[in-house]
Amino acid sequence: MRVGAAVAVCALSACAHSLPASAPQTDSAEDFDVVTLALIVSGYESTEGLAQARVALERKVTPILAAVDMRDPPEVRAHTLLRALHGRQLLRTYDPRATTLREIIDEGRFNCVSAAALYNLLAERLRLNVYAELLPSHARSVVVVPSGAIFVEPTSRDGFDPDPPVRARILRRLQIESGDSGDTIAEGGSPASIVGLLAAIYVNRASIAQEAGDVSRAERLIARAQAMGETWEMKALLRSQRAALLAQLASDDLASDDVIRVERAHRTLLSAAKLQPEDPRIAAAVSTNLRASTERLLARDRVEKRDSALLLTQTLQWLLPNDSAGLLAFALAERSLDRVAAGDLVGALEASEEALSLPIAARDTNLRATIEENQIAALRMSAMAWAERGEYDNSMRMIARVKELAETRGGASPPFLESDRLRALHLIGLRWLDEKRYDQAAEVLREGLRLSPNDSAAKHNLRVALEHLVKDALSRNVCDLSTLEEIEALDPSDPFPRQARARCLSIEAASALDAGDQEEAVTLLREARAVDPSAPNAVRNLGVALLHLAHSLAADGHCDRAEKVCEEIEALPTDAIGKGDTTEALGPCAPKR
Repeated sequence: MRVGAAVAVCALSACAHSLPASAPQTDSAEDFDVVTLALIVSGYESTEGLAQARVALERKVTPILAAVDMRDPPEVRAHTLLRALHGRQLLRTYDPRATTLREIIDEGRFNCVSAAALYNLLAERLRLNVYAELLPSHARSVVVVPSGAIFVEPTSRDGFDPDPPVRARILRRLQIESGDSGDTIAEGGSPASIVGLLAAIYVNRASIAQEAGDVSRAERLIARAQAMGETWEMKALLRSQRAALLAQLASDDLASDDVIRVERAHRTLLSAAKLQPEDPRIAAAVSTNLRASTERLLARDRVEKRDSALLLTQTLQWLLPNDSAGLLAFALAERSLDRVAAGDLVGALEASEEALSLPIAARDTNLRATIEENQIAALRMSAMAWAERGEYDNSMRMIARVKELAETRGGASPPFLESDRLRALHLIGLRWLDEKRYDQAAEVLREGLRLSPNDSAAKHNLRVALEHLVKDALSRNVCDLSTLEEIEALDPSDPFPRQARARCLSIEAASALDAGDQEEAVTLLREARAVDPSAPNAVRNLGVALLHLAHSLAADGHCDRAEKVCEEIEALPTDAIGKGDTTEALGPCAPKR
């Protein structure tokens, strides 16, 4: 793709260059041509090492240069050079860490910076007007021809003047081979001389050293890069490049399941963030990945019960606002889970609600959804916890809150809401049964049965509560007939209502006897015996009532009737009342027997 007018650059092989502080000393700086400088930057820092590297490089590039016909137009020479570099396999394997000429000379491994450096060095020998374009996460070459400037992507044999689809394919391949899932920034670069390009090599070497934990070496290399930066803008771009490479180097560690590598990724990304890259795209990528690494470590800390306060504090100050809010929300979500595990459901809810109050970015939809799910889960568990303690109002308040949130977020009540309510009512009812609060237990269990009329547990527990209410009433000689009818409706086969009715009739009979109405008492006890023949003392009670009736009849002179009552007594299947008792009951009527 041709762009604009040519950018004038000097023939760099003819320019003198200032040397790094560690470069070998010779008679004058001018003795160091650009190739020597490139080799020094690539790590060949002894005189002997430089000489050997120069010989090895010349041996490899000589056939490549020979493949170019100097009579061809500049654009043809530039294209032929690129094909020869790849065709003769000097550039063989892309490796994001292969940032120097050393890797190219030794193994044919390269990245965009080292490939562009080699291409530009050889292009100058072919009398091409060439310069580099540095981007925060990429480097390429630009060849100036009479008709304009031509972009060259030296990492690909198809990289000469690529159209947008081809360039996208090249960059995409680099991302795949480097393990980087982010977007390579391919627009908005800055022109750089060969010195600026070589400074980028120092930056990359520093980033690799820092990732390996050799901070002092990284700082020395950065100082050299900054010394070679030609302008303030170039120095800023080198910082962005360093941050971009650190982020790329951390990407493989970040994708690992090995927590040691994730910790290293976090350290690397924290270093990248502290560079404060000015390019907003690099800053965003670094911030996003730093946040991701921190989230991995926060999750680890929760499982291992570690204190994450320092980790969080160290990281938050280097994140962009959206990532800072997102990370804090994630940390609160982790705290919520931790509180749930500890049984502190109030603390879990507070953490979830604090997280949801933060300005979570739209791109964090999944995070917000997870926190909302955790909030709902904590509310549901709280509802059950309150229910187990018999706290009806608090339990129902939690369930109502779930309904309110679900309808606000999704427009409909969740399907589990009614089953949660039923379960809570069961738990409350059971707790109140244990506490002998039978009347209140019956009320909540009736509520549960209204929710689920066929629920067998609700029916059983309600029946238990109602039976206790009836027994309590009977213990006070009170008959609760409406409750008995409710029990019968719940389970017609339950024998308890029949037994209780017999007991009620016996109580009424006792009252009748106390009032002197022996005939009513006998009628009631006959009915009680018919209702529940197996009731304890049913026969004896009837016999006693009959004795009282016989005695009353005899006293009133109704001997015939008294005699018949005594015959009924003697026919009862019990020996608790003997013949002597009936004779005594007949009193004045006894001689007639």
